[in-house]
Amino acid sequence: MGKVIGIVLLLLAALLLAALNFFFNFAHRRRRPKRQKKPAPPANEAERRFQDMVAEGRAWVEGHPGERVSVTSFDGLRLRGLYFPADRPRACVLLFHGYRSTGLRDFGLLIPYYHNTGFSVLAVDQRACGESEGTYITFGVKERQDVLAWARYMDGRLGGQVPLVLEGLSLGAATVMMAADLPLPASVRGIIADCGFTSPWDIIAHCARLWYRLPAFPLVHLLSAYTRLRAGFGYRDCSTLDTLARSSLPVLFIHGGEDRFVPTYMTEQNYEAAAGWKRKRVVPGAGHAMSYPTDQAGCQKALLEFMDHILGEA
Repeated sequence: MGKVIGIVLLLLAALLLAALNFFFNFAHRRRRPKRQKKPAPPANEAERRFQDMVAEGRAWVEGHPGERVSVTSFDGLRLRGLYFPADRPRACVLLFHGYRSTGLRDFGLLIPYYHNTGFSVLAVDQRACGESEGTYITFGVKERQDVLAWARYMDGRLGGQVPLVLEGLSLGAATVMMAADLPLPASVRGIIADCGFTSPWDIIAHCARLWYRLPAFPLVHLLSAYTRLRAGFGYRDCSTLDTLARSSLPVLFIHGGEDRFVPTYMTEQNYEAAAGWKRKRVVPGAGHAMSYPTDQAGCQKALLEFMDHILGEA
């Protein structure tokens, strides 16, 4: 009987380890880039407009290839980005993309707008994504140090004479918020956070419920411990609620009112936690990372008003 119980326990342990390994790889390990598929025909007028906007942004970027730049991360990774300098820029906007994406993919709509409005732009590929090195996505815990490296690089390149603005989308938004309390250069004037989550723990627990109908206990607890062993970080190592409370940087929060992937209440929590000057724009009807395409004019107005304020041009 004892031998049978031992075998059963070993089988359960093996199943648990296999499950943890599956979820860890699914959430964190770098994937091979997928072949780009031809977009499906638009189902409605809104989809048609969005596809037209994406095509226009892609055409602009293809006509303005930018300068390839790179920095070395604190742990030795070569991180890469594309720099689009403007003549006599009002500021330089550093863009950090979302989960498993790239700088050009997530900001193809915004890069031309910023550049045509007088801003230089740096579109970063985050670690383990795009052309940057790295094996694991760490949900902002290590990426926040990459933000610091990029900010120092641009500050040095521009001689500290051009204001810097940190902007992120989804994971990128959480990343720049988590960097808010780091020793950033004095040239960093503010943060724009579009649909950012509050912590790795919160977003993974939310996705476990959303996708698998699984409770946080014990899955997220065990997965966090397993992730620390495999990738050197835990899900409670950093929270935007803490970093924003320790920072005086102005923040513009943007979020879609119908976001299910990163729920809008996380931006509400971030807004309440932020200690500095802050503004918030929730776009009705917009899903995840769709605020700008859904309300381009309204978001542009909010972005420019924020820029005017932090740059002292209001």
